[in-house]
Amino acid sequence: MIIYDMKTEDLINPIGIDEKKPRFSWKLQSKISGTVQTAYRIIVRSDNDTVWDSGKVTSDRSICIEYDGQSLSAMTKYSWQVSVWDEQGNEYTSDTADFETGLMNNEFNADWIGSPQETVNTYAVDNYKISCTFKSDNLGLVVNARNKDNYVLFNIGKDSVSVYEISDNAWNDNVQYKKLLGTFHVTEHFDSLELSVNKTNVLLYLNGQKVIDEDILPKNIINQPRKTFLMSVGFNQLNSVAEISHLKIETNNLVLQEDNFKNGLLSALGTYGNGKLTINNAFEIVNPVPSVNLRKRFNIKKAIKSARLYASAQGFYNACINGEKVSDDFYNPGFTDYRLKIQYQTFDVTDMLADGKNVISAVLGRGHYSGFCGYSGAMIYGKESSFIAMLNIVYTDGTSEVIKTDSSWEFTDKAPISDCDYFDGESYDARLEYNPLADDKRWVKCGIKQQPKKPVPTNGTLSDTDFKLTAQKSNTAKIIKNFVGKFVCENPKNHFVYDVGQNMVGAIKLKVKGQCGQSIKIRYGEMTYKDGSIYIKNLRSAANTDIYTLCGRDTEEFIPTFASHGFRYVEISGNGCDISKDMIISVDGLAISNIDIVTGEFECSNSLINRLQHNIR
Repeated sequence: MIIYDMKTEDLINPIGIDEKKPRFSWKLQSKISGTVQTAYRIIVRSDNDTVWDSGKVTSDRSICIEYDGQSLSAMTKYSWQVSVWDEQGNEYTSDTADFETGLMNNEFNADWIGSPQETVNTYAVDNYKISCTFKSDNLGLVVNARNKDNYVLFNIGKDSVSVYEISDNAWNDNVQYKKLLGTFHVTEHFDSLELSVNKTNVLLYLNGQKVIDEDILPKNIINQPRKTFLMSVGFNQLNSVAEISHLKIETNNLVLQEDNFKNGLLSALGTYGNGKLTINNAFEIVNPVPSVNLRKRFNIKKAIKSARLYASAQGFYNACINGEKVSDDFYNPGFTDYRLKIQYQTFDVTDMLADGKNVISAVLGRGHYSGFCGYSGAMIYGKESSFIAMLNIVYTDGTSEVIKTDSSWEFTDKAPISDCDYFDGESYDARLEYNPLADDKRWVKCGIKQQPKKPVPTNGTLSDTDFKLTAQKSNTAKIIKNFVGKFVCENPKNHFVYDVGQNMVGAIKLKVKGQCGQSIKIRYGEMTYKDGSIYIKNLRSAANTDIYTLCGRDTEEFIPTFASHGFRYVEISGNGCDISKDMIISVDGLAISNIDIVTGEFECSNSLINRLQHNIR
């Protein structure tokens, strides 16, 4: 008789479990038909010490047998074996399986950290103010930008201001348009502006003179992505030049960005020097509240026995050691009711640490926490992304060290992921990639965020209970299958449609080549029209669009990690420009799931039902 598939808490050799009495399961395979288990014995050890011996128990049970030994210690590795007896009295003993405890419901001895200033989701901000001083004969201020093909342009000339809505209108038969919303005359010279927008009105002042006081911005349409929110901002100075000496973006007196152009996020809009930003024949946009990037540099001078990283976030997070992701997970820490609890994950990072200089870093996305969450809107659980972590290092000499999130960590928002939302998509600018170990002026001191203690009610009343950080109790989401995309057609012109062959949920792996600064737009659909063009009207107000901006390497690869898409067809086009098909090397569909084993099959006489069941799986 063979004993196999040994699991603790339904996981194989898990690390970081919080159960005080974990449950053990196993399966049996017998060469002789009809042979069954009649008794079992479980022995659990810590190093060479036995912490539980169940003794021989007369039972055929092999599922969810609860530990009943000494109290388990936190952050400790245990091993276990099971022996079973058959009806003939023959004894069989398994190989050794492991499990490792997590924090065991102890609090993280660490701070929640994030941006040094208060932030919000600009995709849900409909009340904002932008002010700047500038020098230009034709300033092109861009607001409400989803991408470089969908935005509102305030074209400020010498004697007039024209306001346009620019849209590729992929949600309306791919008819592009540039719609004039209004023209307003100016009588005096000006070099400063203040644009205020709320739900019902637009106010534009030039040198303190009121130029616009009207309700002119486009309205939200039920079957198109949100139009009236701040989203990204920027400057369209194609065939023109502008010098900006100060720029401030705020909402309800909350300053989202303020830059005198020394080295802040807004400096990414152009070239800067002597306190001025110069934009010459360029069009750039940035999100005022992009992803949160954090790091902690440290030294290791002794031999390491083991190292574990315990991490979680309000929002999605990717954690790295020395620039490499600590796992191939997606969408950690998983979706829970964040008012009550958030899961943390445990990673074995022993082999990722090096002698001498090291760095632990993290990138945070909005996720379900502050991003759009189903039909409920954005910022349902909170407004700001934050991160918490403990790196526990045990050295071979018996000593240990803990590196935790605190005020010594550094922060930057001048980084590749400029925007991300689980439903709306991710924007990645490879030009802003960085070496997390290097000295870099973009890094500043991080902010300490409030510790969540009591749940904050949203709908209805919650019980009077403390907020909890709990260990992950299931598999994390990973890539489970790769579908190779095949080119379908070019329709409309310069829009290239690929078919991954299967309706699926996940992301893509896009390989491209091109010039630094070229930008690519990626849309997803479950169907196409008869002419091969992609169908996305069923997406309603979800943009479901990724953006990738090239840095100019020979081959570049993009996998969005903070967005999820349901699709079979992928449309690749230029973001504010035209691209050629030879830029696209390959397009693969990556199915993502936390279910790694299929335990049952279904088949019937109807091939369509079989296909439906296959699609669902």
